[in-house]
Amino acid sequence: MLSAQLISSLFETTLLLIAGREVLELWRHRPSRLLQRCTFVLLTAALLSLLISPWLRPLLLPVLPHTVILDPITLTPQNEQLASNPLVALLMKIYLVGVCILISYWLISLLTLLYSHYHATAIPNSPWQSHLLNLSSRRIRLRCTHQITGPMTWGTVWPVIAVPTKALNWSDAHIRWALQHEISHIENHDWLTQQLGRLSCIFFWPIPIVWQIYRSMCQEAEVAADQRALHAGAAPAEYAAWLLCQARGVRTTAGVALAPTSSLGYRLRNILDPRQGESCKASPTILPWLLLALVMALPLAAIQFTTLQVTHTPQFGEAAWQRSRPVVIAEPGTALLKRLASPLEAQAIQLPPAPPTVDRAPRYPPANAPP
Repeated sequence: MLSAQLISSLFETTLLLIAGREVLELWRHRPSRLLQRCTFVLLTAALLSLLISPWLRPLLLPVLPHTVILDPITLTPQNEQLASNPLVALLMKIYLVGVCILISYWLISLLTLLYSHYHATAIPNSPWQSHLLNLSSRRIRLRCTHQITGPMTWGTVWPVIAVPTKALNWSDAHIRWALQHEISHIENHDWLTQQLGRLSCIFFWPIPIVWQIYRSMCQEAEVAADQRALHAGAAPAEYAAWLLCQARGVRTTAGVALAPTSSLGYRLRNILDPRQGESCKASPTILPWLLLALVMALPLAAIQFTTLQVTHTPQFGEAAWQRSRPVVIAEPGTALLKRLASPLEAQAIQLPPAPPTVDRAPRYPPANAPP
C-alpha cells in the first residue's frame, strides 16, 4: 500500500513539475522575483502533497487495466503472489537508501553552519555595522568568521549575515554591495525557501526535473538580489567583475552565499543585460505563496493513480459468486473439489478413432480361374 502511494505521488509530482516548467518557460522574460516565487510554489506543493497524503481519504483514479483471476471456489485472487513483486521491493529499498543519504548530507551541512555560527565573532564597531544600520531597520546580527570565503546569510526569524575575515578591509562601495545583496535575501526569505526546496529534492530525488527547478529557484533568487544592488547605484560592469573575484574558492554550505559558482554565468548575463520590469522591491510576506502551495497540494494528495482491476471468474464459480462470503474449504477435500471445479462444457470430448479400412476378401474360386 505504501509503495502504491509513493509511486502515485512520484507520478503526480512529475506531471505537475513538467506542466510548471513549461509555464515558467513561457514566463522566462518576467521579473526574477516572480519566477523564484513560482518555482518555490511548485516545489512546496509537491512536498506538501507527499506529507499530507497519508491523512486524506484517497480518490482512486484507475489508469491501466489489471486482470485478477478469482478462484472458482473461494473467490479469492489466484495471483496474490504478484502483489509482492521483488522488483518493486528492490526499487523501494533503493529509494529509501537515497533519501537517507541525502537527509544525512543535509543535516551535516546544517550542523556545519551551526558550528560556524557559534564560533563567529561579532563586529560592533566597524564600517559593516554602520552601513547595515543605514540600509535596514530590521534587527540583523552581523558576524565575522574565518571558516567561510564570502558573505552569506541564514535564518528567517533571527537572520544572520556572516562575512569572512578578509572582508573587514573592503572598501565602502563593496561593503554596501554585499549588504544590499544579503539584505535582499533576508527580506525575501530566500534561506527558508531554499531549505524547503532542498527537502523537496530529497524526497523526490529520482525525478531529475525536481533538481532542475530547484536550481532555477536559486538562480532567480540570486538575480533578484543582484538587481537590488544595481538599483542602489552599483555599476553593472564593476559589480560583475567584483562577483567574479568573490566566486573563487566558494564552498557549498547550507547558507545563502554571495557568489555561488553554479549560477554565476546566469547572473552575469542578467547583470549586463537586465530584463524589462525588474524591481528591487521585496515581498512583504511568504504566507500567500505557502497558502497557494497548500491549495495546489490538496488535490495532488487526494488523487491516487491506481490500476483498474478486472475480475475473471471461471464458469463453475458463478454459483459461488452470488454468495456473500467466500466458502471455507476443509483441507482434506480441497484437491477433490478443485478437480470438480473444472467445467465439463469447456472440455472437448474426444471421439474414438475410426476402425481401419479392410479390403474385401477375394472370392473363391477366383472368377478367372481355369476349369
